[in-house]
Amino acid sequence: MINNIQVDISEKQAYRVLVVEDNKINQLVTQKIMKKNNYFCKLADDGFQALDILDNEIFDIILMDMRMPNMDGIQATKIIRDELNMRIPIIALTANAIKGDNSRCLAAGMNDYLSKPFTKKELFQKINYFWRIKFNTYDNQILFYTINHFWYNFGLDTIWVNGITIAMDCSA
Repeated sequence: MINNIQVDISEKQAYRVLVVEDNKINQLVTQKIMKKNNYFCKLADDGFQALDILDNEIFDIILMDMRMPNMDGIQATKIIRDELNMRIPIIALTANAIKGDNSRCLAAGMNDYLSKPFTKKELFQKINYFWRIKFNTYDNQILFYTINHFWYNFGLDTIWVNGITIAMDCSA
């Protein structure tokens, strides 16, 4: 429990976070918060480095600074979405928030927005929101696969799942 937010660290595989941030102090602070709470954290200094890392590694979420030298967060996100076709959640991080930043982030394909400085509570609320979406989607995919497996392999036209009867018309 972190600031009254339930964080599940019982998984053997740590939640993988890519932090794309050019400010070394912000990198270290964010990395320390992540590691202290049993999250795997990898750092990238700019959008180019983030794209190189994403070519070789898989992450559960990206924390992306908007304003960085070489390639900013908006440009990097557009490439992640349009060229790499990755749907990984991206949370924009920015200092000196300017009116319209939120809409620019969302238009680029980012999923959410967090102004610096942020609290641990705010950070983990955002991360946990996308963590729950990931596993709810995963659970639904497993359920769908299981139901189809029974229908195909056993010719069943009715299955009882968690107190719900699911029926399918198996007639040709």
